[in-house]
Amino acid sequence: MTHRDKSAWTLLDRDGFADWFLGGVTTELHLKRKPDPEAINYLLMRYQLNPEVTVMVGDRRLDIVAGQNAHVHTAYFTSMD
Repeated sequence: MTHRDKSAWTLLDRDGFADWFLGGVTTELHLKRKPDPEAINYLLMRYQLNPEVTVMVGDRRLDIVAGQNAHVHTAYFTSMD
């Protein structure tokens, strides 16, 4: 899930991560932005994910709030540089 356009897939491919994903949400879908849960709900339905065992991982508070709004578990990811 990204605020980028389809260029996100180019970056994932360049870095060897594209095969780790079945799909995702980019700006081309015109879904509401976080913290609105619309994009997460889209992914839940599209990939038939169970919200009770789904986790929204994010590196910003906004990501966590979006996950909470979609009623999925959340995990805050940060690095200590």
